[in-house]
Amino acid sequence: MPGELHCAPCERLLSGKAELNEESWFTHHPDADSFKAALELPCVLCSLAWNHEKSSPNWQDIISEGTTGHLATSDADKDVTDLYFHYDIFSTFIALVPWKNINHHGFPNLLSRNTRSKSALDFLLGQYQECRDRHVGCRLQASTVTIHPSRLINVGESGDSNICVRDTQGLSGQGLYTCLSHCWGQKQPLRLTKDTKSSLQNGVLVSSLPKTFQDAVFVTRLLGIRFLWIDSLCIFQDNRADWSTESSRMSDIYRGAACTIAATAAENSDGGLFFERDPTPLRPLRVETTWAPNPDVSNGEFTYPQAGEYMCDALEAWTYSVEEAPLNKRAWVCQERVLSPRIMHFSRTQLFWECHEVIASENYPSGLPLWALPSYRNSPTRLKRHLYQLGLRRADLSLENHKVCRDASNLDSQRLPDNELYFSWSAFRITYTKCAMTKEDDMLVAIQGIAQQFGHALGDQLVAGLWHSRLLEELCWFKLFAVKAPRPKWRAPSWSWASGTGTTWISNTLRFHRHCPTKEIWGDLVDVDVKANASGQIERAALRLRCKLLPATIEPDAIDPDEPLYNVYGTLTLRNSRTHIQAKRPGNFDLDINFDEAGMQHQGTRHVQMVIIQRCAHPHVDRFVDSEGNECDGADVRKRKVGLRDCVEGLLLVPRDGCDDHFERVGLFRIQDGEAVGKVLREYEGAESRVITLV
Repeated sequence: MPGELHCAPCERLLSGKAELNEESWFTHHPDADSFKAALELPCVLCSLAWNHEKSSPNWQDIISEGTTGHLATSDADKDVTDLYFHYDIFSTFIALVPWKNINHHGFPNLLSRNTRSKSALDFLLGQYQECRDRHVGCRLQASTVTIHPSRLINVGESGDSNICVRDTQGLSGQGLYTCLSHCWGQKQPLRLTKDTKSSLQNGVLVSSLPKTFQDAVFVTRLLGIRFLWIDSLCIFQDNRADWSTESSRMSDIYRGAACTIAATAAENSDGGLFFERDPTPLRPLRVETTWAPNPDVSNGEFTYPQAGEYMCDALEAWTYSVEEAPLNKRAWVCQERVLSPRIMHFSRTQLFWECHEVIASENYPSGLPLWALPSYRNSPTRLKRHLYQLGLRRADLSLENHKVCRDASNLDSQRLPDNELYFSWSAFRITYTKCAMTKEDDMLVAIQGIAQQFGHALGDQLVAGLWHSRLLEELCWFKLFAVKAPRPKWRAPSWSWASGTGTTWISNTLRFHRHCPTKEIWGDLVDVDVKANASGQIERAALRLRCKLLPATIEPDAIDPDEPLYNVYGTLTLRNSRTHIQAKRPGNFDLDINFDEAGMQHQGTRHVQMVIIQRCAHPHVDRFVDSEGNECDGADVRKRKVGLRDCVEGLLLVPRDGCDDHFERVGLFRIQDGEAVGKVLREYEGAESRVITLV
């Protein structure tokens, strides 16, 4: 538009002169200097794409080379064109929305220069009141809570200089309260201990609190609410029994809160909720294009969209501002987000509102458009939506009569199959295990609240981190994205994903074959013995399994000793038949071997026992799938082609302390090469069935 600057590559793009290859890629900036010059111009389109990356301390390293671009039709809205800018190993995404289609959301006004401005706070107050008054489902969740926190902070009224901690047992009519979700950081915040109990109960100055706590008091008062719950001030930090009791109540504490105040951008308790900001790059652009569709392309291929005016906005702004913010890299927060009916996200760039029925921002107070949200399948809050739906059904509320969160509008209003609900749990677990955990012992404690909710909804029980009703297939997890870290002290049995570090992924057999009628579970669960305390910490755990053991040897290839991989590349040999199966890198997935502990492949030849847990007899079929194995067309660069084949998957075990019948899990294998599967199955048929104990 007049007055807005565009670099030469963006001018070529908007005029349709950028040369698209057969996959709709084009050269954007030929080198790093060209892209840096565009940012200094500043080119409004390049600046919009780059806005969320420039906060990285190493952002200049990301553009050490040039940039490429890609155009594709949006999955979320077929009238929207997705524009990708790719540099090195990173990509940013922009939505091109026809101007005629923006009436519902409107074109955002320029935001204020501080997130504590009256207009920003009015946005949150309006969302809160609208939700309290009109959202039946959001009110329903809080109404089912009967257990309250043992302590709350009395914040008083606006202008009061002191706050104090009160026991709720002797507090009549405690009413509404808010929760603060925050990062503790390296610096310990003010804490409730036996030494600070008296002063906190008598009252402390608001001005003496860490900045994040001060801001939370301000927001709580602004909402007209008298009480606030902060973990470090409402749970005794030097009393393990009190901590265990209160942590077991997390489900009710967060579900019962009137609102959760999320210090999304703060890395510690001094970070605060509010920030200065440059509003210009946060406002979408209005651009005019003179490109034109190519009439000669074949059916199904992408070409330039129609010429005209477009609104350009950052794709998945929610992901950049909320999901990837410091707070949501903290493991405890995963549960807090799922349990909270209402959340105010105080990000560095905008204020966001999240409840069961609306996700909104200052730019889009009526609700974020689809292009600003993560796709439904990849959303970390998918489990929250599923539990919300189950809650509505239990209360005999029809989904057709109640508006659900806009990014979940494609959900079938009928009951979701249990397989998909458990799959949502697995997606949640991926997000959870990516996050940082300060205290190793908290790995299962920090999901106890959400596990109670999920288990109650499906009539199931979490056993050492695995669901009892499908315990055998739950055994088939594996680790990715290793970090160099010592193995934590014992907190779970070896067969539980909670026993180690690293991102925990769902079994590939379950991921790609869960809809196949030919998928089978092999082996029989004899019994399981797990003892855990009220908070979810495990004291002992073992399971007995009737199965067949196949002795094997794993010989890893030589790799860089500093590379902390879980994956093993080398040779698997079935010792009885001397059958050799190769695991080759890169890209050959006929044999996957994943060790549970990073660096185990550096320990040389390993003698293991293989136990088949899952098998799917399936003819080889090539198809395009998304990241979860859901079938789709191949038009989008985010999809990939896979082959479904006959496969077997199971555990890699080693004897425990020389015992003949006690074993520890050390990894997972998956074989989908047809010839190799046949050899494994023939050896399996001749093996003897026996009962073993996994510890």
